[in-house]
Amino acid sequence: MITQKEFNHLKISIEEETNLMKEYKNSKTPILKYSFGRKTLINIGTNHSRNIIDRQFKIIFKEINRENPDCVILEIEQKVIDIMEKESKEERKNYYGEVGIIYNFLNNEIKKLGADLSLLELADKLDKNEFSQDEIDAFKVYLIMIPEMINYDKNVEEAIKGACEYTKVLINKNIRKIMDSHALEYNKKKVDKLTKKDNLSICPLLDNNILSKIMRAIDNLRDYNMVKVTFEALKEYDKVMFFTGTNHLIRHKKIFEKFLGHSKSIII
Repeated sequence: MITQKEFNHLKISIEEETNLMKEYKNSKTPILKYSFGRKTLINIGTNHSRNIIDRQFKIIFKEINRENPDCVILEIEQKVIDIMEKESKEERKNYYGEVGIIYNFLNNEIKKLGADLSLLELADKLDKNEFSQDEIDAFKVYLIMIPEMINYDKNVEEAIKGACEYTKVLINKNIRKIMDSHALEYNKKKVDKLTKKDNLSICPLLDNNILSKIMRAIDNLRDYNMVKVTFEALKEYDKVMFFTGTNHLIRHKKIFEKFLGHSKSIII
């Protein structure tokens, strides 16, 4: 099992990630396959599309049928996976977008695992020596004001709508607690101090404002948890398929190769 210290030592720099993203820029669905002994890990990069006719889903479904994995890991919280088991296919697609569409395609024999953690929960795990409580509170409010999904979708209006609907579902199902209106207004003032009102953006690779720095720290916590869940799954299952955004696929590559051997790259 990889430790947080080992993970931090192996993680790539922002410059390395930026350069690797250029390598994958023409790929809609990059696939990295790691084989060691009788174990196989297939890591598939996605674009977080909510559109079921998106070309990536044709590739994803083909790979699932071809590889027939024992276990599939999705970029979502485990508690959401547990709830999805009880929901209809239509609810999954509407509520969870890409993750719901992939989940619907999987047969009942395949084990489904969630490898992500709530950004709001992760904010509470941030190093208090690195960020002040005011900065952490401001970041939490930012997540409520401008959903994180906006950064992954070219259609901003659709991204905001989709992310808002997703957040509502989590709130209604008591998965995610949001601070009350008084706290929200109070902490919004902290957000205004840290970023311009007309440029509320988070771009961890390009921006150097405090919100982007916090997002980089949170992404590091997310990536560590994803890698940890993957290694745990490989202990129990021979063939594991892991769906994650392409940025995560790139950041995990060096770590997986260190422990699992060099990957076979398939760029589609």
